[in-house]
Amino acid sequence: MFRKTRTSLIYFTPYEQEHGLRNPDPISSFIDCYSKVQWVYSCVWAIASFAAMVPFKLYRRKGDGELEELDRAHPACALFENVNPFYTRYQLWEALIAYLELTGVAYILKVNSRREFFDYDAPPDELWIIHPARVTAIPSNDSLAPAQYEVQLGHGQKRRVNREALAAVRYFNPNSPLCGQGSVHAIQGSIASDYYAQIYNVSLLKNQARPFGAIKVSGFLTDEQREQLRNEWDKVHKGVAKSGRPAILSGDVDWIDMSKTPHDIEFAELRKMSREEIIAAFGLFPAVLGLPTANYATAREQRRMFAENTMVPKLTLIQEAITQFILRDFGEDIIGTFDLSAVPALKDDEERKAKIATMLVEKRILTPNEARQLYYKLEPYDGGDDVLALMTLIPVGTPPPEKGQKSIHGRNGGGPQYTPQQSRRWLKYVRRIKTIERQAERWIREMFDKQEAEILKALRRSRRDLDDVIDSAMLAEIAAPVVKRVLVAAAEEGIKHGKEPLEFLAIDFSLESPELVAWLESHAAEAVTQINRTTQQLLNVSITEAIANGESIKQIESRIHEVFDRRRRNAHTIARTETLRGVQTTQHMLWGQSQVVEKKEWIASMAPNMRPEHGAIHGEQVKLNEPFSIGVMFPGDPDGDPSMTINCLCDMAPVVSAKAQAEYMCSRIEKWWLPPVTGEGSRRWQIEARLKQQKR
Repeated sequence: MFRKTRTSLIYFTPYEQEHGLRNPDPISSFIDCYSKVQWVYSCVWAIASFAAMVPFKLYRRKGDGELEELDRAHPACALFENVNPFYTRYQLWEALIAYLELTGVAYILKVNSRREFFDYDAPPDELWIIHPARVTAIPSNDSLAPAQYEVQLGHGQKRRVNREALAAVRYFNPNSPLCGQGSVHAIQGSIASDYYAQIYNVSLLKNQARPFGAIKVSGFLTDEQREQLRNEWDKVHKGVAKSGRPAILSGDVDWIDMSKTPHDIEFAELRKMSREEIIAAFGLFPAVLGLPTANYATAREQRRMFAENTMVPKLTLIQEAITQFILRDFGEDIIGTFDLSAVPALKDDEERKAKIATMLVEKRILTPNEARQLYYKLEPYDGGDDVLALMTLIPVGTPPPEKGQKSIHGRNGGGPQYTPQQSRRWLKYVRRIKTIERQAERWIREMFDKQEAEILKALRRSRRDLDDVIDSAMLAEIAAPVVKRVLVAAAEEGIKHGKEPLEFLAIDFSLESPELVAWLESHAAEAVTQINRTTQQLLNVSITEAIANGESIKQIESRIHEVFDRRRRNAHTIARTETLRGVQTTQHMLWGQSQVVEKKEWIASMAPNMRPEHGAIHGEQVKLNEPFSIGVMFPGDPDGDPSMTINCLCDMAPVVSAKAQAEYMCSRIEKWWLPPVTGEGSRRWQIEARLKQQKR
């Protein structure tokens, strides 16, 4: 391909293996792979079609360094919108990338249609992709750059052009600065293995890829007799449609079986290995080619990694080459860039972006207005420039509370004042919680142990096929009884804790109460989903990274163990949260059925890590069916903001008015002494009527 280059070029192609000679046209051999090898075609097409879909925008660089997008009427914009009479914009990028991947170099001929085809002395109005095998670089005296290019036309004609007329986009080649090296160069062995394995497999289907037997004849056969015997045998037995027919031999003829089943030749494993090597060399992932993956999250992550790790560097190389070798003809200040913001795989995950923005504001790293501008490009609003205190969203610098107000900064700084009754109730509550919490933490750790064992078992069973490793149903099956056990134990303590301040009542409320049973079932299912979702997300990210890095099964097992170690360390938080929710939800339901609890009173935690917001509402009383001022119905409310409920050790006390308590006691006494006989005109009816009249 090149003349008198100082660097010796070595091409290792199947041609050299078959003929024992240097391949006279290695570039064509590489390009042939596109039409003959399935995975080369799939990889090149995926990369080329991705690049062709990304918008290419042109800008003018101003004196202050800012970029101004060119008007569509500018000649450079018109050039890339109307490439030439036969190529569209999409086809230009598709062909450019395809040649780059296959040969490592792509040539773009710059043409001004108002002049002779190869005379280049003005900015181009047409661009033509030239087949790399038809271009020969003629080195300059120092061989560091081509002096000219020789382009082969039809009918064997050749024409030399100045190097300014031909824009060359190259991948790095360590052997020569004048040519590029595509991905196909590095994986010729894998491509050849896949190609010949495919041909071998077809032959196997036709004739089992080998003589499946031999006909042994006593004595000597002439060439004519041997050919006649072979033709007669082929006429009856050769071919897929005739396979399996019984053979009938006569005379001094024996049959020797030499067959081997297709299972003995591991085509699937050989082709899978070649496929993985080819895909890896091109920088692709299974999901990009439509191959099955573990789940949707894995597929989405693989598409993102392909766009970010493979396509961004390639597009950067191309846009810089186009800017330097083509757009400079229109002016030194004209540049071209691919608009990566239009690529779906590179768009920020909205949920993740919202969480990051919220965290930065809550941690007092950014103000709300700064977060709005940085992540959402939104206009500022009044008051959005104040740095907000963690979780309370109170502007920093708020004056301290006046004398007599409850401080929100803890007990040592004039915080909540506890009555003896509040202190005793909170201490009893904590003792109940700690007892269940220790048991629940142990149960949840054992649950994660079982899930890890099942995941590893599935991994070893399926080897590197991870589709069924992270089984949601299996994780839920293990977690459901454990979570239900924790909630039932917490509900049992919640009944005791809720009844204790209402000893004068005979409340009929137990674990069998329909309302409590329904809540236990629904919340257990929701808690299992949340716990397993977190586990699955961690596993997906870890396993996806392992696959991308080509790690072994042993390394993947180590990653899975690290994920479950992390989950086991989180068992204490899960146990406390679900225990608190079970106790508080149960006592709230119990008070609702008591008919005498009108209000509830917040008792802030006496622990040193109490939330300031919770300390601020210590002693606050609200109606039983209304939320407290921080937006939760009770401590640990499952429907409340997690920042206000996770690890909350606050408690509540029922508020019963004297009138309601007296009426309840009177009603109990009336039911005790009234005669059992009922009906209009009876003594019981008369007494009840008289009592109703007195109440009026």
